[in-house]
Amino acid sequence: MTTPRPAAWRAALALLCGAGLLAASLPARADTPIALYKSFAGRLNFTGLQKTMRTGSNGNNPCSINNGTLSATLAGIPTGAKIVSAQLYWAGSGGTPDYTVLMDGASVSAPSNRRFTTATVGYNYFSGAADVTAQVTAKRNATYTFSGLTIDNGNTFCGVEGVLGGFSLLAIYSVAAPAETFRVLNLYEGFQYIRTFGADNIKVNLNLSNFKTPTPLGTATGRIAHVTWEGDTTLSGGGENLKFNGAEMVDTANPSGNQFNSTSNIGGTVDNASYGIDFDSYVLASPKLFAGQSTATMLYESGQDMVLLNAEIVSVPNVDVADLALSLTSTGTPARGNVMNLIHTVTNNGPLPDAGPITVKHTLANGLDFMSASGSGWTCGAPAGQVVTCTSAEQLAVGEAAPALTISARISLSAPGTMTTNASVGGLQFDNDLANNAASKSISFSSARYVFTDRPCRTGITPGSSPTECNYLSMPTQQAAVNATVYVTAIDNTALDLNFKTIVPPSTSVNLQFSMRCVNPTTGAGGVARFRNVALKSCISATAGQTSTQWQSIPIVFDANSATSQPVSFVYSDVGMVELMLSETASALSQVSYSGQFVVRPYKFALSTPLANPAGAVAVDQMTADIGTFWKAGLGFTLDVVAQNFDGNPTPNFGRETVQQEVALITTAAIDSTNFATPGDSGSERLPFADMDSPLLDKVEGEFGPFSAGAATGSAFTFADVGIVNVRAHMQGDSYLGTGDVTSNGIALGRFYPSYFTTTLPIAIPCAAPHPLDCPGIGLHYAKQPIQTVVTAYNAQNGVTKFYQGKFAKAPRLLPYTAKGGTTQATMGTLSPSPIADAANVFVQGVGTAWPSFELNAATYAPTDIYLRASDADLVTSGRAALSVEGGTRIVRGRLLVENAFGSELLALPVTTRAQYWTGTSASNGRWVDSKTDSISIVLPPEAGSGQVTFPHSVTSAQLSLGYTQCKGNMGTCSGSAPFPDPKATLAGANMNLGLARFKLAPTARTGSVDARVNGPVWLPPTAGRLTFGVYKSTPLIYIREIF
Repeated sequence: MTTPRPAAWRAALALLCGAGLLAASLPARADTPIALYKSFAGRLNFTGLQKTMRTGSNGNNPCSINNGTLSATLAGIPTGAKIVSAQLYWAGSGGTPDYTVLMDGASVSAPSNRRFTTATVGYNYFSGAADVTAQVTAKRNATYTFSGLTIDNGNTFCGVEGVLGGFSLLAIYSVAAPAETFRVLNLYEGFQYIRTFGADNIKVNLNLSNFKTPTPLGTATGRIAHVTWEGDTTLSGGGENLKFNGAEMVDTANPSGNQFNSTSNIGGTVDNASYGIDFDSYVLASPKLFAGQSTATMLYESGQDMVLLNAEIVSVPNVDVADLALSLTSTGTPARGNVMNLIHTVTNNGPLPDAGPITVKHTLANGLDFMSASGSGWTCGAPAGQVVTCTSAEQLAVGEAAPALTISARISLSAPGTMTTNASVGGLQFDNDLANNAASKSISFSSARYVFTDRPCRTGITPGSSPTECNYLSMPTQQAAVNATVYVTAIDNTALDLNFKTIVPPSTSVNLQFSMRCVNPTTGAGGVARFRNVALKSCISATAGQTSTQWQSIPIVFDANSATSQPVSFVYSDVGMVELMLSETASALSQVSYSGQFVVRPYKFALSTPLANPAGAVAVDQMTADIGTFWKAGLGFTLDVVAQNFDGNPTPNFGRETVQQEVALITTAAIDSTNFATPGDSGSERLPFADMDSPLLDKVEGEFGPFSAGAATGSAFTFADVGIVNVRAHMQGDSYLGTGDVTSNGIALGRFYPSYFTTTLPIAIPCAAPHPLDCPGIGLHYAKQPIQTVVTAYNAQNGVTKFYQGKFAKAPRLLPYTAKGGTTQATMGTLSPSPIADAANVFVQGVGTAWPSFELNAATYAPTDIYLRASDADLVTSGRAALSVEGGTRIVRGRLLVENAFGSELLALPVTTRAQYWTGTSASNGRWVDSKTDSISIVLPPEAGSGQVTFPHSVTSAQLSLGYTQCKGNMGTCSGSAPFPDPKATLAGANMNLGLARFKLAPTARTGSVDARVNGPVWLPPTAGRLTFGVYKSTPLIYIREIF
């Protein structure tokens, strides 16, 4: 805007001052200060557009406007982005504001709080703003039209180049990570005049907050933007500045000192013809932004140009945000002496979860006396004066409401007739919208003549005035169908000093009205409440208004000797949070006394299974590990649970609470595998029910389905181990509506048993190709050789059943089969032993090792494949067809052959033995082949302290012995163990490697020969070889020992 010439302007001012009319001639500006309008959070960014009605710049027909339809194209919204918000701004010159325009032909009106005006220095301008999120969501990147804006471009504004008319559209969008940084975007609005020239010196300095940048900030960036009107290209005087934290924001379109120049850069393109509009944005990065920043300043200066600031957008990287909102409602008709229940609901509007804790602070109005606070998951401390602080440690997901928090307070007898109570909420995460974090409730009330008290009252006292006197009733937690006693007391509710005291009622016999409200669940499900054994009418809904039909008339007879209070029995057959009401008349507007909200919880749970359950039929002191089977470990079974009252009837309201009340299971061992109090310790006390709560004990896992009529069923419960367990039902979180746990009697379930076995053979003679017998996938064992067999017990979920041991190992045995998972037993020999001896001790945590051997029939010579199958008395087996895991091996006949050898009688004689197996199908059809992969039949004794161990059931070389026959020549008479006096075999070093074992005989000093055999393992029967000393054939030979 071009201001009037200085001389003319000064003359005009002098004339007005001389007439004393300056104040009257220049209307006061109705500027609206720029303030936070709305805040957004998420992975946000923004774009926009603008369009002016002017057709020329200053000095080039600046009064000409386009009154028709304007169009502009919005760009920059990424594919898949969500439109979070879109705002349309328009402004114009004129004293008659136009707050309704057309966008794409549809009428758009500014609400009352977004209609702005200013009179600047005597020139009237206006602005409007409206939410157009729906329109932009529908069209996204597209061309939009604008029309219908009426402005004044007459002489008043034309003469000073002050004609203004145009539109700006802001579109805020969000995209998924990592396309955008997580940001808080604060949108500021108002309509503020700026001119920092001469006597005006009016600038705008904004103190920005409501954000917190993360630490570290890294390379994250933000953006700022502004919508200003009436900037001119040339009229700056060098003083137009936009400064963020003191740093001037400039770019090629907005040079230093000329910020408001009718040039806009929003949307990624520069528009040099946005006459009268500046919609500019700039990137914010370090060092303008820094880690942990929570405040900033923005300075607007316009030099001699007159500028109107309409909107500012500040988008900065931010720590995680959860927008918590608090609502506050109440139940109960207020009356002095009555209880008000203040119900707080906290909701997370996002965009991220709040990990907790969540804190509600309630400042009770003076005149409200704190009584109690309750709510699932809420913990409240003692009041600090009138401030009650409650916390919930639970995480609150986006869109989730926390369980209701109820603070009960009694209206004091001296309370004013109207008061306001206030609450606020805060969470762990940053909250960018604090406007919805507070809530208040106004309370106006009267007083009832008959009230509930916690005990009999003396006449003439004020309830609650002393710890020794009666007090207004704050009903404690009750159990369903368990009788309780409350007292009905008469008070004088007409005392002008509001000090209501107990009185003798007008009549000792009076018909009073009783009713009950269901708070949580909010409606009843058929349960009956009774006063003095008279059934009340159906429970009133938590949200229902008070009506004349809710009341049940019950005669109350006061004792003539102590007439102030009368005991009244109360019982409720169902469960939930409820509230009792007492009135003198059955009127919708009657004065009512309240008990305060309290909880009636189930008396117990009844847990059962519809399945045949042997453990459930055995008395506790008769329980043993020998009872019948119940269910396979890890396989789903069914349990039923019923929430019951004291009479054993279901409580149908259980499960209808506003926040689902869930039932969980507690598992303890009914008996361990050894029947000893300390599992495995035979010296401990022998108990039929040993508590085995060790880390090894699995729990019964599963969930019940929804409750209906107080009962629920779960058909997929599992116990992953074997044995017998006790199971009890109780409240998930150990509390029903914040009042404590409800449990069931324990039931024994069992006996659980394994689902299947597996067998593996860890030690075998390798039989990998190339091999004469070609036995892929299995190894070799000789007939009669012990076969290490590892048996493992599994549940149906393929986990090891750790308690398959002791008395829970039920007579497992092994049998040979011709194929893995096959149906035919191997009959070419005998496996012995078949039963796993001492299984109670062999099995440890579900795994046992046995050493059976397979002896071929006398007529069987052919190599025979066997697969070892485990089974037990409970018909658990490793034979599961294609699912079987069963170790296999090839059984062959073996021998230990001593090779013929000769040498000098004066030297030690090397001797070689060979482990061999028979390849043929009969005694005459086949041959002996060296067992070149046998390194397990004969092993060296381990060296002391070496840590080496032998293969179980292998033979050490120290256990070998020599036998002799056919002693000839000078060898003397063969006597078996000592055929000749001196020579000894060094068998202790004869370990077998690749089927060979070597040793030496000491010099004999005699000529001749013997037939020698090595007495080794039973599965390698010996075959003798001839050892010759000195001469080995009839032709005389001379052995040359030394040649010099």
